[in-house]
This record gives sequence, structure tokens and C-alpha cells, in this order.
Amino acid sequence: MAAFQMCPNCDREYHHPGDRRFHAQPNACPVCGPILELWNHQGQVLANRHHALLQAAAAIGRGQIVAIKGLGGFQLLVDATNAAAVEQLRIRKHRPHKPFAVMYRSIQQISQICDISAAEEQWLRSPQAPIVLLSRRRGVSPVADNVAPGNPNLGVMLPYTPLHHLLMGEFDFPIVATSGNFSNEPICTDETEALQRLGKIADIFLVHNRPIARPVDDSVVRSVLGEQIVIRRARGYAPLPVTILDTNSHNTTLNSSLSQTISNCQYPFILAVGGHLKNTIAIAVEKQVFISQYIGNLQSPQAFQAFKEAINSLSNIYDFKPDVIACDAHPDYLSTQFAYQLAADIFQQEKRQVPVIPVQHHYAHVLAVIAEHKLSFPVLGVAWDGTGYGLDETIWGESFS
Repeated sequence: MAAFQMCPNCDREYHHPGDRRFHAQPNACPVCGPILELWNHQGQVLANRHHALLQAAAAIGRGQIVAIKGLGGFQLLVDATNAAAVEQLRIRKHRPHKPFAVMYRSIQQISQICDISAAEEQWLRSPQAPIVLLSRRRGVSPVADNVAPGNPNLGVMLPYTPLHHLLMGEFDFPIVATSGNFSNEPICTDETEALQRLGKIADIFLVHNRPIARPVDDSVVRSVLGEQIVIRRARGYAPLPVTILDTNSHNTTLNSSLSQTISNCQYPFILAVGGHLKNTIAIAVEKQVFISQYIGNLQSPQAFQAFKEAINSLSNIYDFKPDVIACDAHPDYLSTQFAYQLAADIFQQEKRQVPVIPVQHHYAHVLAVIAEHKLSFPVLGVAWDGTGYGLDETIWGESFS
């Protein structure tokens, strides 16, 4: 909000101790705050302010695909009850089968087609406002079948920004709200970039002039035995600390070289660069572990750039320089190659040795579950996760740890 100079009224509110907006950092109004605009594919302004919102809502009602600039990036919106519009989104986004998330205006609307517990309702209404996977009720549903084909569950969410609330106020039906990208690419955050990358998907663009500091998708959670399980850790959940490292009692969960390296450091700074698919990075600062937002698959240049920016962003926030870098054992993963290159660059620039510790792919999954749920030992872990680089340098399909 630094670029928006407060008008006299907002400035008076901001500096008055008796006003509820006293020192409110996002203080703004229609005069001095961000402005909505509706753009065509050439970036020409078709409407602005509330007229832009009304025309975007009308376009969705006509079955068009609208790209809106949200909180952590662009989203693609379409009428969830319009099967033809949903199918067009699938074709253009190159996402033939994977379920879409659906935004509803209220809990009452959600409860008409999904079973929802008190805990799940609380998660939907929480400040994190994630997508929550719910069981669908049997019977006729207004949601088109191709929103989540053949799936007994539906990912639902409530409006979580003022723009979403204003937009959903124009509908009496749910809308698909999916990330603004092609499949396997990172989410778009800049309106000029969106014209280039989303021009073949969206029919129209609802944008604003407030910059997005860093990309972040919607988080996804579900209930397992009444407990919240985070399936995708992103908006609202990252980069909050998620676990505590105990370098004394938990060394038995690590391979021997990593265990020895950690034991030689007091509160080491550890960078974990993740795998090649569905990538997320993490840093350990003293005894706290911070996991980044979901990044995605690294095969595209945009995703690999987002991967490097996430590392730089977390490093700058926490004044972080790695003592150890953990990576997947697979030598052909871009994240693994980056880890070794980073260690070499640090040595060349700082004359500092930073060990790179490869971890077997399935074993890393087991360790993640141990850390997330703070399990006691001994533990038997079974990882059914497709192929991974084995300790014998062959491809393993699964692993027991």
C-alpha cells in the first residue's frame, strides 16, 4: 500500500488515536486506494471501479471465463453450474480431469449440497479461509458434473477478500475459482504478465493497481478423523512455522551424514529444496521450520524462477544463510542441481563450505510425516509415491523405512 498516498480524510483517520483506523496500514478509500479496471486482451480499459466489477459479473453470467487479480495472484472464474463454460475452461487451461474448487457466497449454500461438520464450517470461516474438501450429498446438484468428475468430494471455499465478497454478491450460483495459470505453471501475479500468459484462457480481465508482493495459491485442507490435514500449504498457512527441530533426540530419523552434519552445528540454518514435482521449499532457522507456499512442478521456466524467488524471499525475511542444504537424491531434478550449484556459488563467493545432503525420495516422505505429527519411535513408514531415485542408483517404485 506504500504507493497509495492517503487523501485528507484517510490521513485524518490514520493519525487520530480515537479512530478505529488509527495506524491501519491498508487504510484507503475509493478516492486514494486501489482502483478496479476491466481489460480486454489488448489491455484496453473497458470499465473501471464498480462498473468494472458489474461487467465482470455479467460476463461470468454469460458463460465467459474471467481472470481476476486476487490476493496472491490471478484466479480464473467461471459459472460452476454451466457445464459448457467449465469444459471450455478445462480445454483452455489444459486441465482435463483434475477437480476445480468452487466458491460459494455462504455456508447455507454449501450445506445444501455438501455434508459439513462444525469443525469444517469453522475452517471455512477462519482467517486462513482455505479450500475445504467436503463430501457431497447424494442427489441432484446445481454444480456441473465436470467441475469434479467422478469425485465424491467437492473443494469449496467462501469469499476471503473484499473483491470476492462484492463479486459473489452479484450471483445466486457458485463459481469455479481456480488458479490463474496453465497446468504445471506458477500462478500469475502481474496484470501485464497475465495478458500474455492467460490471454488464451480468459475472455476478459478484472484487474487492480495494487501490486502483489509474492505469489501464493489457495490452501487446501480436509478432515481426517476429525483433525485438519493440510493438503496444500499456501495462503494463510505459509510460511508459518510448522514444527520444531530437536537435534538431540530426533537424529535417529535422519541419514547418518545429515545427522553428523547437524550434530556439529548449534541450531544450524538448513535449506531444503524439495523435489521436482509439486515442489515446496523449507528453511530451518534455529529450531523453527518454515515451509514456503506451494510452488508446483519445476519443468517450466516460470516455475523454476518462482522456486528461486521463494528461496530468496524466505532468506531475506529471516536473514537466512544455509549451513546445510538438503535435496532429493535424484541427480536430474532441477532442485537437486540447484542445491549443488548454490553450494558451489557460496564457496566461491564466501569461501564457506556448505554440505549438500541428498535424501532418498520415499524416505523424505516418511520423515515429513514423522515431523508433521511428532511421532514417537520406532516408526514403520510405507511410502507409495511412484518412482524415486533409490539408494542403489536404480528407480524405486515405493519404499519401506
